[in-house]
Amino acid sequence: MLSDYTKHKKKKSRARDVPTAQALDKIINEAKKTRKRIHIQNILENAQLANQKRSWMEELMGLIRDCDKLDWFENETVLFKPKYNISNKGELLKLLKSFEEKGLGTVLVNELEESYDEVLRDIDALVDEGLAYRLTVKNAKGDVLFYRRTDLEVPMDHEIVMRWRQVSMAALTEQDVIKQLKAAGKQPLRVETIKEEEDISDKRKGKRRRNKQDKKNTAEHLRRMIKK
Repeated sequence: MLSDYTKHKKKKSRARDVPTAQALDKIINEAKKTRKRIHIQNILENAQLANQKRSWMEELMGLIRDCDKLDWFENETVLFKPKYNISNKGELLKLLKSFEEKGLGTVLVNELEESYDEVLRDIDALVDEGLAYRLTVKNAKGDVLFYRRTDLEVPMDHEIVMRWRQVSMAALTEQDVIKQLKAAGKQPLRVETIKEEEDISDKRKGKRRRNKQDKKNTAEHLRRMIKK
């Protein structure tokens, strides 16, 4: 019995030593899961983090108020705040259109996942309906989604489209692409850097120095003539 009591006491002690940042993560995850206003005390009790010191609670409350993932209410309840405040397929399409019109580019799918439970299903539906594109981009934080501008599309022969889809550029370096082009009997495009700006800049500096020297010589000549 004493051994069980000691284990329980140690477990309780470790719970009290949990950093406030870790407790904040638990609150965010719980609020995200419920998607409803939830009392902080309920979350702490479920996580066995209740009955903390006053200084610990004050530090946690400060983190909650400053957290951009949570809306804080005076009755000590919180509500998860997703990056994009949308709740259905229509609002999702409107968001993508807005990004396109403002030139903001693509939207990360994993950031949209925070918005509402059925968002992935609605993303698939928009892609199937030809209203949006979903792409996997190398070095990105995940898949990206963007609005499909059909008015900017150029009609393309079906055979060309199918051939294009058969070509994979994944994990290919620039040198790999050049080798493949040469193997296919194609000459890769040569890109040359123009150094004209630097030369023009140097010429302008030299011209300014010459003009300055000419003005100085002219002024000196006039002073000599006046003295005579």
